[in-house]
Order: sequence, then C-alpha cells, then structure tokens
Amino acid sequence: MLKFKWSFFKDMNSLVYPFFSFLTIFLLWEFGIKYIGIPEYLIPKPTEVISNIFLNFKHFSLNAFYTLFESVVGFLLGSILGMLLAILILFNRNLERILLPLAILIKVTPIIAYAPLLVIWFGFGVLPKIIISALIVFFPVLINAINGLKLVDQDTKDFFDSISASNFEMLIKLRMPNSLPYVFAAFRVTLPMAIVGATIGEYFSGGDKGLGSLIFVANYGLDLDTLFSCALILAVISLILILCLNYIEKKMVRWTFLDYS
Repeated sequence: MLKFKWSFFKDMNSLVYPFFSFLTIFLLWEFGIKYIGIPEYLIPKPTEVISNIFLNFKHFSLNAFYTLFESVVGFLLGSILGMLLAILILFNRNLERILLPLAILIKVTPIIAYAPLLVIWFGFGVLPKIIISALIVFFPVLINAINGLKLVDQDTKDFFDSISASNFEMLIKLRMPNSLPYVFAAFRVTLPMAIVGATIGEYFSGGDKGLGSLIFVANYGLDLDTLFSCALILAVISLILILCLNYIEKKMVRWTFLDYS
C-alpha cells in the first residue's frame, strides 16, 4: 500500500514541472502580446487559438486523425524495415557495403526534394504520406539497431559461445535485448519526425485531408488562427505519442531505468 502511494505521488510529482512550464508559457504568450503591443493579426492569443479549436472541433479532429494515422503507420513501417535490415546486415556484412550508402543517400536528401515526386507517383491519398514518414524514420532506426546488435558485452557473448548457442539463439536472447535501448533512443527522435513527414506530404499533396492540408489552405488565406491551431494540435499529438512511447519503453527495457528509480 505504501509502495503504491509513493509511486502515485512520484508520478504526480513528475507531472508538476511540465504543467507549470506550460502554464508559464501560456501566461507569457497571453499577456505578453497585450503589453508588448504585438498586433493580433500577426500572433493570436492562445485563448483565441484554443477557442478556435473547440469551435471547429469536429473539423480539426477529423483532419488530425488522418495525420495521426499516416504518421503512426509510417513510423511502424520505417521502424520494422530498419530493424529487419539491421538484422540482415548483422549476418551478411556485404549487405552493409551495398545498402548503407543508399540509406545514407536517402537520409541526406532533403524531404522537400522527393515529397512532391512521391505525391506525383503514388497519387494524393495516404500512401505517399506514409512513405515519406517511413523514409524519415528508417535511417536512424537502422543505424541505432545495427549498433545495438553489434555492441554486445564480450563476456556475455563468450558465455553464449561456451554453451554452443546458435546465431539465432544469440540474436533472440542477447543481441535483440541489447539493441532495445538503442532502438528506443532512435524512436524518441523519429516519432515526432514521422508526424513532420506526414504533415509535409499533406502540404505538398494539396488535398483536403490532414492538418498539413489545413496549413496549406490557411497559409494562402493568411488565417493565423488556423495555422496556430494546427501547430498546437500537432504539438499535442507529438507529446501524447512520446508519453506512450516512454511508457512502452519502461515496460520493455525496464533494466535501464533501475538507476533512476
């Protein structure tokens, strides 16, 4: 019972600081615009932005769902492909020499260079947005997964060798658990980037679904309330997904948090 209470208060305490930081930003934004004298047609007040979201809640929520769906599917696709290719590279070093330069080429190419091409090739539906998100996620997950699979403790590896463990057993019981902290580190970076990728894909598609499409229309209409509303919704979606990811990480990679308990 005492342990439960302590854990509850500990979790509540971890929420206090973010709450006050957001509250401080909100108040500075709300009253700073008034006292500094910034015109509201340049930066609307946060109360007006939030009011705009609630007044058009159905419209924003529907478009946010499309962006969320494209981002999550793209994130999962890019992550799975990155981890699978890392495993293949682990067992065949020639693949690393062949495929890694191609992965680097995709990584260093700005997203705005190939986003319009993907829209032209795959149409104006959800597929090009998913592909863009997956491409953004793919490379960081691939590199971190390769490092996690390779950088195992030598003494532990020697123990597995001493009991004649197969490569598959070593992969499942040693290398993959060892790679999880590396992979989750990549996830924390790429999950928000997947949302950015989906939004950019929606922006270039010129369609009528997704927050990126709303941003496209609002930008040309100089609708500041909608622009800030979309930015706020994207930030909230990113925050919720990161919190969910942190929860999953604590469950799957529990041993890495023992020093901080």
